Amino acid sequence: MRFSLLFLRLILLLSLQFASGLLYAKNLGVVYPNSSSKAIKYYQVIIDNIKKNSTHTVIIKTLERKTKANDIKQWIDKNQIVGLVTLSKYSKKIVNKLDLSIPVIHASSNFIKPSKHYQVNLIVSPRVFNKFIPSLTPNVKKIHVVVHRNLKWAFDHINHPSLSYQFHEINNAKEMIISYKTILKSMNKNETILMGYEGFKVHRKMIKNLLLKAWKKKVPLYTQNVVYVKKGMLLGVFNDFNQYGQQIAKLLNKIFSGVKVKKTHLSNNYHLAFNRRTAKYLDANIDNDAYTIVFPNKK
Repeated sequence: MRFSLLFLRLILLLSLQFASGLLYAKNLGVVYPNSSSKAIKYYQVIIDNIKKNSTHTVIIKTLERKTKANDIKQWIDKNQIVGLVTLSKYSKKIVNKLDLSIPVIHASSNFIKPSKHYQVNLIVSPRVFNKFIPSLTPNVKKIHVVVHRNLKWAFDHINHPSLSYQFHEINNAKEMIISYKTILKSMNKNETILMGYEGFKVHRKMIKNLLLKAWKKKVPLYTQNVVYVKKGMLLGVFNDFNQYGQQIAKLLNKIFSGVKVKKTHLSNNYHLAFNRRTAKYLDANIDNDAYTIVFPNKK
């Protein structure tokens, strides 16, 4: 009888521990598409840094073309996932079909549409450029920004004592082209263009036209695309994917601990690239040691 009582207590204790494990499950899910593209390399860097900085155990799921939203839901339930990170627009699209009660962070994409979930945008905060434009090109007093209406919030409260911003709000690619053509007609060497907030891909022909006109007028161009720096723009910022993964993990840690955070975030991590030929032509004050990438590669 005594042995039976002890056995029942043991079973009850084990049951309680199991239930407690379910209640306090600490599994964080990360989903991304299975692809042969270069993006996989960046996804892995982001995931590695989420693992290093998360308070939860990270579980990975790669999405195939045949993967359905219900497959992800079953995976979440089976693995007791209490938070989810999506990498890529494809992952976001599938997960958004689900009605999830757990916190979800969409990452690694250029988002111009609001979401019911949290978003950490790959776009670098424009405040970064306030640090560099006055020192590199002190003659510049006005910054033109062609910005999608849904990204205008990124410039809330942005100001600088020696710089003024002129925003050209757009809603589609056609308006973007018109805006850039209008800016180029009236620009002078005391002005610049800050690119990367359009929400649309800028066509190669437009980039070439911008570079030619800017070169003739001795106007510096700033961007968030390293390829454009290689082609002749003065300075660009690009994401540090190690710190980007850290940013996502730390945001989730706050959410799990009950801290109230805003829905949409910009990346606050970056590397710098500059074009030394353009810098020399514009007499820009460049410190080579401050930049991760320098074009052209040979002096």
